[in-house]
Amino acid sequence: VRIHAKETLCEYGCSILPDIEQLEEEAILHPEYHENLVEVLNHLRLGKLKFELQQWLNSRTKDLKEAVYLIDTYQFPEFSKEDFDDKISSLQHRCWLRINHRQTSFERVKILNELFFEEFDFYCIERLPYTPFDIYVNSVMDTKEGSSFSLGLIYSILAQSMDIPIYG
Repeated sequence: VRIHAKETLCEYGCSILPDIEQLEEEAILHPEYHENLVEVLNHLRLGKLKFELQQWLNSRTKDLKEAVYLIDTYQFPEFSKEDFDDKISSLQHRCWLRINHRQTSFERVKILNELFFEEFDFYCIERLPYTPFDIYVNSVMDTKEGSSFSLGLIYSILAQSMDIPIYG
């Protein structure tokens, strides 16, 4: 019965995500129900993420910031696009104040490195395995610690917004 219920819920697709999330909160005191709901939630969120990333891949712009936000919403579904944009915009504004187009690319990269690692205090962690909080950009921007991959994503977004030709 449980397997059939899970399969039926998953067939409904992303439209029932808010209802399942509400049920998950209510079922926290019942571990057997909670575990099943978490499985359904993860399946639905992954399906939603796959669909959104496919749309992103088929888009003309392929905005890196948009893809990073989509991936972060898998782990942090309550994280709003506005909050994400605000975090990135804050960093972009601080970079914009120090970087201008009259500088050479080398000078702009040097200033971006100083800002990123000294003023913003981002730090690359060396331990393995990484936790989700070391990889998801939302968490990394809060803690200022992350994997080389997550830091590279933030760095690339900032560099591209300043027209510095750095791409991954």
